[in-house]
Amino acid sequence: MTDAKANLRKNFDWYYANLDSLLPEYSGRYIAFSDGKVIGAFDDFLVAAQSAIDRGHPLGTFAVHKCIPKNEEKPLVFGALGHWRERHRGQRTCRDRARACAGWHGHRTYGKRPV
Repeated sequence: MTDAKANLRKNFDWYYANLDSLLPEYSGRYIAFSDGKVIGAFDDFLVAAQSAIDRGHPLGTFAVHKCIPKNEEKPLVFGALGHWRERHRGQRTCRDRARACAGWHGHRTYGKRPV
């Protein structure tokens, strides 16, 4: 496991272990945290991440998460995000992206499988 993955796992283990004590103070806000300490609480995810970087925490050494009860969390899927951004610049619609990408790794194109 890389250092960044190990740090992320360690930070989120701490977050979930301490969630009950974090909720009263930070409920509904994005918190940046590292090494068992809250770096800051913010109303915006990007502001939280940038603030952590500005305070001397390099990427991969901290985490940002919205402080909400665990049963209210919604899963996020980032699998192809980098692929969409890099490979499909300039394509304006989902249909254009799906058509261009379908043959490359099997996305469905509006009900039709590419030949």
